[in-house]
Amino acid sequence: MQLRDYLPKTLFGRMLSIILIPMILVQVITVFIFYERHWDTVTRHMAEQLAADISLLADRTGTAPDEATIAVVQETGWQYFAFPVQFDADAEWTQSANQPPQSYAEEMLRVELAKRIDLDWAINLTSDPSLIYVDLKLDNGVMRIYASRKRIFSSTSWTFFGWTLGSSMLLFAIALLFMRGQVRPILRLANAARALGLGRQAPDFRLEGAREVRLAGRAFQAMRHRIMRQLNERTEMLAGVSHDLRTPLTRIRLQLELMANKDDAEAIRADLAEMEEMIDAYLNFAAGEGEEPPEDTDV
Repeated sequence: MQLRDYLPKTLFGRMLSIILIPMILVQVITVFIFYERHWDTVTRHMAEQLAADISLLADRTGTAPDEATIAVVQETGWQYFAFPVQFDADAEWTQSANQPPQSYAEEMLRVELAKRIDLDWAINLTSDPSLIYVDLKLDNGVMRIYASRKRIFSSTSWTFFGWTLGSSMLLFAIALLFMRGQVRPILRLANAARALGLGRQAPDFRLEGAREVRLAGRAFQAMRHRIMRQLNERTEMLAGVSHDLRTPLTRIRLQLELMANKDDAEAIRADLAEMEEMIDAYLNFAAGEGEEPPEDTDV
């Protein structure tokens, strides 16, 4: 199997492939570079920043904070980081930080928290669609920090993908309209050439499209006019030949009426009738009016 076996067979399909294949390759390369160089870097930096903020609160809290320390941590978390902080002295620790991450952003956050926090911790990104729960195990209870999901999930990534896909679809639709406009006159030219090749009357068509297509259409129309003129001249010439042949045949027929030998006259009259039928059949065929029934042929 060769590559050309998989290529479209029509002109429209090939023109569409010329536009669509590079567009898809550009989109794939762009998305790959964006993911590797931008989205991955941005997500990692956001996870580092969030983990650093949580680590700062954890360091100020200590392992067994009193009420004053908890109040300071709550005020600091809300004032500087917009983190609501909740302390529960009666909570029992039943969570684990080794749960499998549900997304790449969660994986990065787990990695950064493991680097910065020595306490037992656990995160939850599934209970609330807008918040991240970070629980810290203390000697006298459990402290929960609430952070916005926007701290690690960048909305610009989906915006980029949306704009990329939308612009590609728009450009593809515009290219599709232009390609249809370029292929349409070529199809008209092909249909007219097919009709002329089958001996049918090829109608005039409007010249449009690219300059090369208009030149080809103009050349075809000139060729068709020359062919039609030659056919008309041939028909007129054959009509004159028919008239010239019928004149002596008419004189011969009159002479046969005056012959004394009726048997010979009948034989010659039959030959004359056959000649007239042959002339009529030839003229009709030359004028394009003759038709023959199809016959099966063993080739």
